[in-house]
Amino acid sequence: MTSVTRVLREGPNRGRPPSEETTRVEHSVGAICEACCKSLVVGQLNYCHMNTVPDYLTIDVQKQNLAAIRRSSETVEASHLLVKHRGSRRPASWKNDNITISREEALAILKGFEKQIREGKVDFGELASHESDCSSAKNRGSLGRFGRGEMQKAFEDVAFGLKVGEMSGPVDTDSGVHLILRTG
Repeated sequence: MTSVTRVLREGPNRGRPPSEETTRVEHSVGAICEACCKSLVVGQLNYCHMNTVPDYLTIDVQKQNLAAIRRSSETVEASHLLVKHRGSRRPASWKNDNITISREEALAILKGFEKQIREGKVDFGELASHESDCSSAKNRGSLGRFGRGEMQKAFEDVAFGLKVGEMSGPVDTDSGVHLILRTG
């Protein structure tokens, strides 16, 4: 029994069999509350509850649900420069149909790019535009905004750990090796 169902049946309807109207209300309020909880950031949940849910309707939001809501609302914006190698899950790119370099060679290339960027010799986006093996090269390496669970875990962990404007060192994923720049 959902919290909404329990409260509807224990509130003004205590002891009565559920009416068709109660069942409709249970489903619509439950759906509204669920949609509301999924789309709001955690700080807004109390406001939503206090201002849109009648006193006799309550929602049990457990700590793990709040954590899931918090995680789902957390996003970052990032760009990356990818160098693929023959062990990449798709060893081909927009600029090379058959990538044959080893992981070690890809890593050496990426470290060279990292050095150029850190020394200020080249702009991250400009270099990504010409050298990245990802199709995001056409957007200066921009991947846009993404949340947890949308990228490979190693990539995501690093991206979420960076401060805005900070660039990672080499990050190894199934796609290849990356430099990640957090942009938002």
